[in-house]
Amino acid sequence: MARARAVTTSPRGIDPVDATLPPPDTRHWVARRKALVVEAIQSGRLTLDDAWRLYRLSVEEFGAWKRALYRFGVQGLRVGRTGFGRPHRRSRRPGTNG
Repeated sequence: MARARAVTTSPRGIDPVDATLPPPDTRHWVARRKALVVEAIQSGRLTLDDAWRLYRLSVEEFGAWKRALYRFGVQGLRVGRTGFGRPHRRSRRPGTNG
């Protein structure tokens, strides 16, 4: 009988067993990929110099990703597209109904 693998995650919600790094030609950086790179650098599997060479990730960008991940988890790395596809909302004028 096969044993089920226990699912373990880091405090920030990343499964280290499934944590394969994104390919070097990644153009679409979703929150999970950013988190994987931050976790790899923090754990020593990847150096910041290597991250710069592979992904052109600057120290400032890494710092921003790291702060967002530690403060808010993977969801903190999401980038919202504000106003995209939404009609412009008019502000109400004082003294009008509507």
